[in-house]
Amino acid sequence: SSYARVIVGLAKAWQFEQMWDLMEEMDKRAHLHIPAGIFSTVIKCYGRAGDVKGAVATLKRMSDDFSCTPVARTYEALIRVVMDAGQCDTALSVYRAMADRVTYNLVALGCCRSGRLDTCVEIYQEMRSRGFRVSHLAFNSLVCGLCKAGRTDEAWDVLGKSRPSACADAVTLSTVIHALCSSDCDRALELMRAMQAQRVPPNVVTYTSVIDGLCKAGRRDAAMVLLQQMQAAGCSPNTVTYNCLIHSLCKAGKLEDAFALLRSMPSKGCTPSINNKNTLVSGICKHAIMERQRREFGKLGQALFSEAMQESCSVEEDTLALLYTCLEHMFGSNGDRPDKRTYSIVIHFLCKADKVLEAARVWRAMVKRLGQADAVTYNSFLYGLLKLNNLSEAARLFSEIDKPTLVSYSLLVHAYFKAGDLSKVEEVYQAATGQGLRPDLALYNIVLHGLSGAKQEAGVAHLWAEMLNNGVSPSVATYTILIHALCRDNRLQAARQIIDKMKGQGVLPDAITYNTLLHCLCKNELLDEAHLLLREMKQHCSYTPATWNIVIDGILEQRDLGVAQRIFSQLIRDGFFPAHLTYDAFV
Repeated sequence: SSYARVIVGLAKAWQFEQMWDLMEEMDKRAHLHIPAGIFSTVIKCYGRAGDVKGAVATLKRMSDDFSCTPVARTYEALIRVVMDAGQCDTALSVYRAMADRVTYNLVALGCCRSGRLDTCVEIYQEMRSRGFRVSHLAFNSLVCGLCKAGRTDEAWDVLGKSRPSACADAVTLSTVIHALCSSDCDRALELMRAMQAQRVPPNVVTYTSVIDGLCKAGRRDAAMVLLQQMQAAGCSPNTVTYNCLIHSLCKAGKLEDAFALLRSMPSKGCTPSINNKNTLVSGICKHAIMERQRREFGKLGQALFSEAMQESCSVEEDTLALLYTCLEHMFGSNGDRPDKRTYSIVIHFLCKADKVLEAARVWRAMVKRLGQADAVTYNSFLYGLLKLNNLSEAARLFSEIDKPTLVSYSLLVHAYFKAGDLSKVEEVYQAATGQGLRPDLALYNIVLHGLSGAKQEAGVAHLWAEMLNNGVSPSVATYTILIHALCRDNRLQAARQIIDKMKGQGVLPDAITYNTLLHCLCKNELLDEAHLLLREMKQHCSYTPATWNIVIDGILEQRDLGVAQRIFSQLIRDGFFPAHLTYDAFV
């Protein structure tokens, strides 16, 4: 009717006051009845105007003032309005009054989108108990929401376990598989097989999620088999898929296999990305650093590692050769060029390996090609120069950094402490805070250690107060620095008080902390106190070979072999077998 068209026009123009006046006039005419569809339109218009209260009031006035019974579309319109406004509680109260399939799905979808998963699960269960069919959109939103919230087991149950609901689409199934891969690769594989059985072919994202999960679980062989199955199924792996495998192979020390996999990518229709190449370079460098650390550990005289030490020496050279071969293959003749991350990885590795001159050559090549380095690369090269005690060149390099990070300042502060230049330490520290950088625990520990070594007690006290005022909580290493300084000055009671304070603050001393105080007690021939401290130590941490060497040395200094034998016997009974140095000292 003409009235209806005018009412709708006023509603769409948000002229609600005039609209209600006209509707009341229309209602007074006995032969003119306002249909429910008009109220649905009015509710939608209130929603577009952002007036949720007006939309809710329309439903009430519809029945109270105009004797018009709301229909399904009326409830649906109102639920959409309140859900779009994020008012889940209002939507729940509305849908209870008219719970049909559409309103159920609307509210379930809205609850998912607003993060109210528990409510959505309840609605889902109620729908199933009443025989309502869940819409694809609501179902997929619920399952994906549960996965994103880390509630994978619930998502698995809702999905139907190994026989997923027909409502689930490929995206939803892939989301569940991705979530399962972080904790249960077998279930992820089971679900992927169920997808194939339902003729929902897994896509590259699905396969990659499972391959990544298998790699992280150390099941590289299974991951390689799945890669072959993926290719046989006509799904081409992408650079992300290959990156998971390259990273896993490098982590396992299978460097040649990782290199071979990267070389095979073009023949499989996938050109290696710069990220693939950087992953391989990083993996090779990290492996070489680990081998170097094993070799250095072997040099400490650990007899059990003597063979590994000999092997690691040759492995490091082989790894270096492989690195250069990979770099030549990846960036030599095919026109590709390394990016800043590539250079940063190589420079960091060369500096760690004490090959600073080679790092300098790479540095110059990077600056020539790409311009100024980023802060991370600067820090790596700075670290290398400082390892060579080339403080002047390091200071020059530091001055080139556009925006030094806290790590940059910390490296330089540590170097100036080693050089005994406290004025430079103060200058660099003040420069860091002047740039608006808030010192972190690592920097505080460096400065506290340096001030303690220089016997700057006033400086230590001032810095400690500053650290606490800045909300930085001391770690076990921080307390150990103070204890070491006190023990050096034979202030045993104060050192003991620090340990008590640590425990009161919930920071448990470690073996280094106890060994520091033990050494001082034994040096001062306070063996009874040392014995008590040993008992306390056993409650909080494990003994180390150094612990027992300290105690045995202290006992032997007093020539009290009876006490030494008792402690040594106790050591064996506790299941701790000392290093050969302890046996040598005792003999």
